[in-house]
Amino acid sequence: MKKFVIILVLVLIIAGTAYILVKNLGNLQGEKATAGQLVRGWALESYNGTAANGSINFKKDGRFEAQVCNLISGSYAADNGGIKFSGVAGTLALCTDENLSEADTAFVQMTKSNVTARLVDGKLHLQSGNDKLIFY
Repeated sequence: MKKFVIILVLVLIIAGTAYILVKNLGNLQGEKATAGQLVRGWALESYNGTAANGSINFKKDGRFEAQVCNLISGSYAADNGGIKFSGVAGTLALCTDENLSEADTAFVQMTKSNVTARLVDGKLHLQSGNDKLIFY
């Protein structure tokens, strides 16, 4: 009987630990960003893991402005952790920094597709395909 109780206690401890780990895994992956959480200015931290400079400003009226190398603006709609951009226009300045040029191109391409928006530790993660931009 003692062995049964010990085994039962161990199983309960393992199950409880597994539950806590699975519950907290969602926090590591972040939460889906809502439209209200997006509304503010964000500074670009990285593009695909490499440090980058730039910014994006989501406005309450559904418009956005961004700059990496080029100035980009248009409209956005955020819903259930996704962002759809429309009416996007931008400048065509030459970007001499290769990494910034790639980040600029990636962002412009993101505005043409579905973008996943997640908040992880207060940082905004925008991802489309293999491209990921992180803002703080």
